Amino acid sequence: MANFHTHITVAAVASVSVSIVLAGAGIINPSFAILLCALGTLGGILPDIDSDHSTSIKIIFHCFAVGLAFLVTFAMLAHYSILISLVVWFGVYFAVLFVIQPIFKQFTVHRGSIHSIPMAIFVGCLSSSFCFYFWSYGARESWLAGIFVTFGFMVHLILDELYSVDLSNAHIKRSFGTACKVYSQHFVIPFAILYGLLSASFFVVPHYTVLKDEIFTLKNYHKIEARLLPSRIKIA
Repeated sequence: MANFHTHITVAAVASVSVSIVLAGAGIINPSFAILLCALGTLGGILPDIDSDHSTSIKIIFHCFAVGLAFLVTFAMLAHYSILISLVVWFGVYFAVLFVIQPIFKQFTVHRGSIHSIPMAIFVGCLSSSFCFYFWSYGARESWLAGIFVTFGFMVHLILDELYSVDLSNAHIKRSFGTACKVYSQHFVIPFAILYGLLSASFFVVPHYTVLKDEIFTLKNYHKIEARLLPSRIKIA
């Protein structure tokens, strides 16, 4: 399988490329393009969160701990003193790292249900909902954020599958098929839970109509087509 450096590099390059295309076509503004690059890169390391000793799990849980601590603290700041808010911030931060993370490690297996296509869709829906309800983004921006997380996630899965094919010795490794999967008989209960969570997430995501009315439209396609290639230089 590809290592951490390869995953984060390829996900970053892919996310930067797509976000520049969208920004260049005027579909998104440059500042939002930077956020999408970050989300796509983060999605590119998310699948390895189920590996107990990977760099991904350390980065992701530290980011999650900081983000959750700020969300809880800012919600309390108007009602409690600064000192209590500081205690709450550090309490949430350390609880995530030393309570939630060990529990997560205990109940996850590398290349299990997390390394799958339904999980890629679920984290995208989760990201869209988070942006919509907590960051107060509009439905269009929230869906784009979720799409980029899913995009980075899928880049990771595809890379793992590509690295499962040894072209030099012309054979397929045993790990082939364990990344881009929709189900595994070895993880029946985790996949049942995952599909349940995915189904539930469809009831809280932003409006679906935005996808066909504002994102995946012929108008946006024509904008990209018009700006993708250099115009011919007219010589007088």
